[in-house]
Amino acid sequence: MALIGILAGVAFASAISLLVVFFVAKSQLADRLSNWAFLAFEILSVPVILEIHRRYVEQAAFTWAFTVAGLAAMAVLIVTGVLIVAGRVEFARVSYAQTGAFAMWLVWVAGTGYLVLAHGGLPVGLGWLALGAVVVGLGVIGWMSRDRALVRGEKTPTRTQMFLSTVPFIGLVGWLIWLGASL
Repeated sequence: MALIGILAGVAFASAISLLVVFFVAKSQLADRLSNWAFLAFEILSVPVILEIHRRYVEQAAFTWAFTVAGLAAMAVLIVTGVLIVAGRVEFARVSYAQTGAFAMWLVWVAGTGYLVLAHGGLPVGLGWLALGAVVVGLGVIGWMSRDRALVRGEKTPTRTQMFLSTVPFIGLVGWLIWLGASL
């Protein structure tokens, strides 16, 4: 399980890095590779979500709520991701669904952080990193979501928006890799 979790983190880091290259260099190749890397991250995340569920379901009944949020998010992201990489739909057509699903995944991340802090079983720092990355990430998403053209994929994020987005993403990458190594 550790390898799958680490690979999910590496795929997420690759996807984010390629997305930045796409935005900065307007590279269509980077965009396509980013879509594939996101899809790999989403597929690899499913067993990680199920492992967290297995570890905590006996300790906290609401583990089910976090698991459902994580799995529902991955289902939406995988389906829309497959449609994008298959060339059946442009990102702009599924941007709201993907943004909402990503926010749902952040609910799972926060829930996992809470479970770690409340029930142990994984390093305490992992719980705090999850919660910190989610709080900052939701703040950035909320701030950027005010720009409807950006959310619809009709415009590129500004350098300031990209820079501020890197903070929670670096936290999430570190959290994913650390989580994977701890499983």
